[in-house]
Amino acid sequence: MKIFGVIIEANPFHNGHQYLINKIKADYSPELTIAVCSGYFSMRGEISVLPKLEKTEILLKSGFDLIIDLPLYSSLNSSLKFGENSIYLLNQAKITDLVFGIEEGSKEDLEKILEIEKNSLFKETLISNLNTEYSYKKAYSKTILNLSHDQRLYQLSLLPNITLALDYIRIIHTKYPHIQIHTIQRIGNNDNSIELTSIPSGSALREAIKNHIPIDQYINYNSDKLINLTTSNQILTSLLHSLIITNNDHFKNIHLVSEGIENYILNNIDVNIDYEQNINKLANKKYTKSRIKRTIISMLLNLEGNITEDLPLRVLGFSKKGENHFKNLRNVNLCNNIKTIDSKYFDYELKASKLYNIITKSNSYKNEFKFPIKEN
Repeated sequence: MKIFGVIIEANPFHNGHQYLINKIKADYSPELTIAVCSGYFSMRGEISVLPKLEKTEILLKSGFDLIIDLPLYSSLNSSLKFGENSIYLLNQAKITDLVFGIEEGSKEDLEKILEIEKNSLFKETLISNLNTEYSYKKAYSKTILNLSHDQRLYQLSLLPNITLALDYIRIIHTKYPHIQIHTIQRIGNNDNSIELTSIPSGSALREAIKNHIPIDQYINYNSDKLINLTTSNQILTSLLHSLIITNNDHFKNIHLVSEGIENYILNNIDVNIDYEQNINKLANKKYTKSRIKRTIISMLLNLEGNITEDLPLRVLGFSKKGENHFKNLRNVNLCNNIKTIDSKYFDYELKASKLYNIITKSNSYKNEFKFPIKEN
């Protein structure tokens, strides 16, 4: 039985995502398609423009048979940890294949890049490049060029989705070699572009939402489901400013806090500018915008620095086929009702739903008790 897994954030779900799902079904004809999806906050530390309940309903209508919850503690993380937790859950759900979109190239190209990492000079060259480049990603790509002299692989390694793709392959090679890997070329702009083309990126759509530009032609559901990012930014601004009244030491054991990042953030918050302006001001060579945003959300939620328990598999929604598959899973730490889950992961998920409730003025906390959703 072919069971295909997809890792998705759907922030927001758009026509490019629907193309990916349709392409999977057309090219591979899987018996079942499963998505693991982040909820209230993304790997970039951004608030989800679709509430989790609405996002789940949209994913079911788009063609997925089973939607698995990627809890905040797992989604609010580096690309490697994000990938590790996502693939762990998909493996628990018994996928046979993982498929993901990339802007250019092929799986074979990605394997060539990973092969370069085995070069005995890789670490030394990377360290040298870190001293001259603005970010780790640019230093990594420059190292690939230095050791391969391949301009095409260099340009490929710079693309935003390639970082995640490389992590997915590393994880599968190391821990889940039985899972088959497939890539599908994305259509439209890459994920860092904010230009509204025929199939724009999630970044472009979020920028349009912020600027009150209609995006109805780029999505296949009612745009009324989207949150008000202007209001959310105002509330996040107040919450960020409020952090400065807490002693810096309070945050030393918080998730993602290391190397004094809490002191850097707290000592440089400017109460005269808004949340997004503060993020732009705080980002530097050492800390990316995503790292800053992830850490701020962790500080706002007082997320514990380390959770040692196994990650439970929680189902948010299913089709009839997905329900049958879900019921037949064995030897899995399986949960479908958050009321019965004894887990710090989901203690924090409820806490995140309350923060999201405050920021968006939605019913996210109450809606946490409505899962799983069954497709009509």
